[in-house]
Formats: sequence, C-alpha cells, structure tokens
Amino acid sequence: MHVLPDLAQLESQFAGAPVAVVGVHSAKFDNERDSSAIRAAVLRYDISHPVVNDARMALWGALGVSAWPTLAVVSPRGRLLAMLSGEGHRQDLEDLLTAALQYYSEAGQLDGSTPLPLDPERNKQAPSSLLSSSPLRYPGKLACDPAGGRLFISDSNNHRILVTDLSGGFIQQIGGNGPALRDGSLDSACFNRPQGLVFSAARNALFVADTENHAVRCCDLAAGTVVTLAGNGSKGGDYRGGRSGSAQPLNSPWDVELDEREENLYIALAGQHQIWRLELGQTRGSPSASSSSSSTSSGIGAAALFSGTGSERNQNGPTPLTTSWAQPSGLSRARDGSGLMYVADSESSSVRVVDLASGASGPKAGGDPLFSDNLFRFGDKDGFGAEALLQHPLAVLSSADGSAVYVADSYNHRIKVLNPNTNELVTLAGSGVAGFRDGVGTEAQFSEPAGLCLGPEGVIFVADTNNNAVRMLDPTSRRVTTLTLRDVPAPRVDPLMTVASATRGSAGDGNIANGSNSPPPPPGFQVVRSQRPLVIGGGGSSASGSLTVTVALPSGYHLTAGAGSSYYTQVVASGNNGATAANVTSVAVSPASGLLPDTAAPSVTLTVQPTTAFPALTATPRPPLLLRVLSKVYYCQLNDVCLFEQVCFEVPLQLGAAAASAAGGGGGGAAGQAAVDLRYEVLPATQPTFVLQ
Repeated sequence: MHVLPDLAQLESQFAGAPVAVVGVHSAKFDNERDSSAIRAAVLRYDISHPVVNDARMALWGALGVSAWPTLAVVSPRGRLLAMLSGEGHRQDLEDLLTAALQYYSEAGQLDGSTPLPLDPERNKQAPSSLLSSSPLRYPGKLACDPAGGRLFISDSNNHRILVTDLSGGFIQQIGGNGPALRDGSLDSACFNRPQGLVFSAARNALFVADTENHAVRCCDLAAGTVVTLAGNGSKGGDYRGGRSGSAQPLNSPWDVELDEREENLYIALAGQHQIWRLELGQTRGSPSASSSSSSTSSGIGAAALFSGTGSERNQNGPTPLTTSWAQPSGLSRARDGSGLMYVADSESSSVRVVDLASGASGPKAGGDPLFSDNLFRFGDKDGFGAEALLQHPLAVLSSADGSAVYVADSYNHRIKVLNPNTNELVTLAGSGVAGFRDGVGTEAQFSEPAGLCLGPEGVIFVADTNNNAVRMLDPTSRRVTTLTLRDVPAPRVDPLMTVASATRGSAGDGNIANGSNSPPPPPGFQVVRSQRPLVIGGGGSSASGSLTVTVALPSGYHLTAGAGSSYYTQVVASGNNGATAANVTSVAVSPASGLLPDTAAPSVTLTVQPTTAFPALTATPRPPLLLRVLSKVYYCQLNDVCLFEQVCFEVPLQLGAAAASAAGGGGGGAAGQAAVDLRYEVLPATQPTFVLQ
C-alpha cells in the first residue's frame, strides 16, 4: 500500500512518455487471491493502472521475487533492468526511468505514439452498485457518542468524517474537501483517507488517525475546529519519537484509543509495526497544537514509542522492546479495569493484548504460538487461543463490561467474539463469503468489515468497508441489519477530481507547513510555507517582489560535487479563489530554475513580477496564486556517505491592490510583503544513501 503514492506520482510525472505501470498482485492471504477482492482494493485505492491477479504466484516465481513489495523495471524488449525490494524507492525509480528513456530513445526502441489503453475500474460502476448508490466510499472505522446520540464514520475515500444520529440521520460532515492536510474549521479542514476514530466525552472531541496524511488530528466539536497533534503529511521513519506537533513524523496511523482517564492517546502505527502514545494532558478541554513546527501548547506533550521494536513479528514479551507487532490495525481498551488494551494484529492474523502500565504483551487468539516470524498461520476456525484461526483482523472492541471482545475478522468477512477469560473465539455473524445480506448469525454477509464501535444497549455498529455501508449487530440475537443513511450530501470536493497526495500547510513564515489551502506539492518534499503573501505589482503596475530561499546544511556537511543540486519554480492556482490558467501564466519568475550555489547555506533570490494585470487577482481577499520553489539537495559529510533531501518552498502571490485591501480588513489574512525570506534547516539524520561512481 505504501508504494501506491510513489507509483501515482511516477504515472503523473511520466504521463505521455512511453512508460507503463502494471501492478502484479501476488497474494499472501487466501482472500486476496479472489479477483473481486482485488477489484475492490483497486477501487478503494483509486488505482488507475492495470493490475494482474498472480493467484498462483507464477510471476512471483518467474522473477525470483522474495519480498513484498518488490518493484521491477523491464526494458522495451522484456529484459529485467532492476529489482527494488521494500519501500522508499521513488527517487531511485525516477532516476532509473529518466536514464532508461534517454538510452532507449537514442537506440530507437521506444514507441511514444501508442500509449497503453487504460479503462479504470472506477469507470465501470453500474448506477445500481453499492459504490455508486451509497454516500460512503469505503468507510474504515467508527466511533460513538451514545449520550449525545452521535455516530462518527470515517468515510475514508471521501476524505471526511461523517456525523449522523444513531438512526442514520445526517448531522454534519467534517472535511470532505479533497485529500490534503489542512487545519481549520470543521467545514474547511482536509483529511486524506482517515481511518481510526475515538470519541472523548470529557473533551467533546474526536481524535482521528488520518492515515495517508501520516498524522493524528483532533476535532474539537464544541469549538468547531480541527488541529493536527502529530505528523506533518509525509511518511516518517522515526522508531522512537519524543517530539511534538508537526516536528514528529508518523507512519500510517491506523487506529487510536484513549486510556481510562482520557489523558493519553494510543496510536497504532501500522506502517512501522509499533504502538505509540501521545500525551494529551488533563481533560479540561480539547487539546490544540501550536503553529510551531517544534512544539505544541495547551498541555499536549510528545508522541513517542509505547510498544514494539518496529520489526514485523508476532512476538510477545514483558517489556515494550521485547515485543514486536505485525501491522497493528485496531485498538480497544479493556472495560473490565484490567489495564489492558486489545490489539488486532492484522499481518499475524491474531488478537493480542498490551498492558498499559508496563508495555508487556501477550497472546489471546490466532497467530503462530511458537514461531514469531511465521506470519502465514491464518484461516477461519473457531477455538481456544492459538487453536483459533483468523485472517487479517482489522478491529477489536471491548464490551461495556469487559466480558467480551468483538473482532472484525476482515478477510473472513465475519464478526467473531472472544471470551477474554478463557480465550475462546467463536463466530458471531457472517457467512465467511463476501456479500451483502442482512440476517441472523451466519445467514448475514459482510465484505471486509474493518471497524467496530459500541452503541446504546450493546448494539455493535460495523463499518462494512467493501459494501460501503454501516451495519448493526445485536450480539444477543446475532441479528444483522443495515443502517439507513438519510440526507447525507456528497463531499464538498469530488475525491476523484483531486490529486491523492497530502500537503502540509501554513504555520507561519519559514515553518514546516501545518494547514494550507494550496494544492498538494509533489510527494516526498519537505514543505516550508510563508504565511505572508509576496506582493507583486499593483493594479497595472509591473513592480516586482523578491523571494529568497535558503537551504542550511548541518555543520561539517557540503553539497555533493557533480551531483547537480538544483531548483525549479512553479506558479499554481491556490484553492478555489478565482485563479485561472491565464492567471498562472501571467507571472514571471527569474531565474525560473538553476543550480544551488556550493556554500554551507545555499541561497537563491528570485524576482517575481506580473506580466499582465489580470484583474481576477484583485477581486479575491485570499491570494489565488502560489509560487513554489522545488529543490533537490545532494549533500555529504567529509569522507562519509552522501544524503538526499527534497524541499518545497511556498509563498502566496498577491497584487498590490489586493494586498492593500486585505491589510485594510477585507481579507482577514496576514499583510503581504515585497520581499520574503524562507529557510530550511537540513538535519544530519539517517537517510538512504547513494554512491557516486
């Protein structure tokens, strides 16, 4: 899943070139061998390239693949050029494809006039299909406020949180503005495929695992605001943590849970097989992150490792660092006062527990009890402890009195129940075959259920992901019904018409961004954005503004000789503020691109001016254009390895007349400046390396 944004970026970058992306799905789980399940995943992740169902692992064996994921680059004549295992190879692929295109073009082996015909699955939906008729698009997780009569639904592929009453009547949507990372009001905020939710009654707040933004958010339902508590829009690689706010990167948070006092938030970091803890402070109101990139306020502490080495294993132990998880995807605190938290450990196909006081872990059901590296023991079998078999469970839910734990056995399309005292696991509902049918017990059908929450009188709400529905399960009668959603509007922005890539927004001059109206920058770039617009011109004037960007290297480092550290500029429309293509082309930047100077703090000053007046700019209170300076920095420590960093500097552009209007109170934004300086401090952190030859 984590390579999909890289592939989408490469497809966009090499659009029109003789490059074809073909996915090959070589399944681990039995459910993943079914073409209908693969089709559902293609739709869920908005994949536009062809996908082959390698159900018998034929291509896997023929190519000698040994790990998920593996990327293979094939020449025009079918020769294997490269095999890259694991994640984080976007830059490697970009460099390899660029070189290969040049080489094979000069050799006359490319056909640039006959593109691969594409017919995306999303264009084949019948109007009567569940995907077309439902207001939901692959709902992931749920939370409930029984006292307030509210149900919260992470409508993941619509990039929003839906709030309904307990009978399905629409109350409001939070987000729904396309995939981005933007703080602000409940109406204007942005998410990117959110998953886990937990409601805090003491704070009247909803905490959100904003999965593809790699962030944790807080929706203050009383104040009507959304803030980012940790994460910054880019996938992190920090396995220890200890920082706050946007200074602390995260990796695919999939679920969240509160401790009993609601003072600590636990985060299932599925992307790096760990559970982290975020200190919220005392429950005297909703937490709020400051705009600084290095700290938070109002009692919010650091986000840091709570349990797990980061190795993908099914290993239990008496301490946090003798425990390993395998893509933990669901969390639920035990309601029996035991101080435990249940974990749906999806890749080990097991349910496990972790002690919230000590960090010790233990098994409950499923998985391999003997070999921690064996993540292939799965199936569909009721039983006690490890005798029971699960297949990629995604959610767990403690009953109100703690006497039962409900499990969304996702790839078996069932809801099961665990007795936490005897560790007996039995099927509660679901036939074991993907489908959509109400009924009692195994008469009912689900399709990859992924989220559970407890409603009034013990009713269980189920996020039935591939059915684009919310179901209700009575655990006593085992009857399953479907919640009828009423008056739910479409998202404010069509998710299929936006770029599925997170952006980090404005946090003040020169700060790592934390909430922007701009379209997403390219994936993999660290973003620095100016809160203040750069003023250019004024009415018909051609007066210029200047932007200076600086990349400060760590002490003892220098730019890599011969690597070509460089920058280029873009002018893009910012949000829906009236900009047109003509506006974008009516701004001149000089120099538009170039090499970075070889100094300890490479700096470039750009001159920006309008070439025409384009009155549309003066009619809007917010700057409708954004100038980007995108820089690729190769740097080395003396006699040591070389490192690589990508930085995107952003500054809003505004005509003088519009800036004067905004400064006079019309726009409510920060006053513009004729000169803006932005600076990025490169850290001497561990990064992927390359060797110049």
